[in-house]
Amino acid sequence: MRNNLFILSLFALIIASSCTSKNKINTTKQEVQEQAATSITETTKEAPAPADAKGNLLQQLKAVGNLYGDTQCFDKPAKGYVVLYAPTDVPVFNEQLHTAGMYTYFEKNKKDGVQTIYISKQPRLEFQTFLDTIKTKYPSFYKELSFIHDVDSSLIDVLKIDKEELQHGGIAYVFDKEGKELFSLDDYLCQGEKLQHIYQHFYPSDLKFTETASKIETGKMIPPELNTYFADYLGKQNVLITFYPAPLSHSCSIQMGQLSEFAVDNLESKKLKVLAISIGNQEQVTAWGIHQPVDGIELVADSLGVISNAFDSILTEANGTIYSDRTVFLIDKTGIVRYINKDYDVGADLDILEDEIKKL
Repeated sequence: MRNNLFILSLFALIIASSCTSKNKINTTKQEVQEQAATSITETTKEAPAPADAKGNLLQQLKAVGNLYGDTQCFDKPAKGYVVLYAPTDVPVFNEQLHTAGMYTYFEKNKKDGVQTIYISKQPRLEFQTFLDTIKTKYPSFYKELSFIHDVDSSLIDVLKIDKEELQHGGIAYVFDKEGKELFSLDDYLCQGEKLQHIYQHFYPSDLKFTETASKIETGKMIPPELNTYFADYLGKQNVLITFYPAPLSHSCSIQMGQLSEFAVDNLESKKLKVLAISIGNQEQVTAWGIHQPVDGIELVADSLGVISNAFDSILTEANGTIYSDRTVFLIDKTGIVRYINKDYDVGADLDILEDEIKKL
C-alpha cells in the first residue's frame, strides 16, 4: 500500500484545489455560514446574459462543427446545457469517469433533461481513440452525450478561456434552456461539490434537517441513536465510516481507491467493514460502483442527507449547494470511537488513518 504514496502525492498536487482539500472551498462550517451572508462561492463566476435567445455562445459552438455522439443536442427541448472544456494538461484526468458522471447526473432516463457537451483539444488520433473507446465500451454514453473536437483551439477564444486555468482542471459552463449563460466553474475537474452544484441547480434539493447532529467523541461509545443506521455492524465488528462529497467525482475517486485498499487488506485480519457515504441518489451511487474500483467497500446512498447530518458531516455552500463533508470515523467492534477526522485530507492523512487501523 505504501508504494502508492508517491503516486498519491502527485495526485494531491494536481487536485490541490479540488474537494480533497477544503481549504479553498470551506475550511470550517463557520466560514461557510459567513460566506453565505455575503456572496456566492469564489469558484463560481456570474455571467452576463447573451443578446439572443438560444445564446450566442451555444450558437457558436453549434457552428463549429466537429460534433460527435448526440449531434442534435442544440436542437432538442432541454432543461439546460452543461458545456465542459476538458483539462489540457492533467495526465490523471479520467475521461471515462467524467463521461459516466455527465451521463448519470444529467442525461440518463431524463426526458428533456440537461444537454451535456464535452469539448477537447486533444491531438486528432488521441481524440479519435477516446471516441472509439466510448462508442465501443459505453454506447449509451456516446448516444446521449455530445463531443466537440476543437481542432484549431478556436473555442478557447470563443469561450474566453484562460489557458492557464484550462491546463489544470478544465472549465464548465452552465446555460439555462434558452441559452442564457448562468455561471461557470473554473478548475472543474469533475469535482464532487461542483457536480452537485450543477445538479442541484437543475434539480433543486429539498433536503431539510430538523434534527441536530449527534455528538461523537474519540474514546467514547458511538451514540446509541447512530446504531440504527448500521445495526448490522456497529458494536459487532470494526467499522470505518467515511463521507465524501459526491459519487462519480474525479478527485473523490482517489479516496475510494485508498479505502478499497484498506478494506481488502484489513477485511480478514481486522474484521474491518468499510462504509462510504454521500448525498447522492441510488442511481449515481450504483454507477459509481461500476466505474470506480470499490472492492471491499459498501457504498451507501444518503439521498435525504439524514445519515450525513446525524454524523455532522454536511456542508452547505454559500450558493446553496449541499453535499457530504469529507470526514472519517473509525469505530471498534465494541462500539468505541477510536479515530475521528473532520477535515480528512486524502493525501496528507493516509498514514495516520492506516496507523489507527493497525491499532484495532
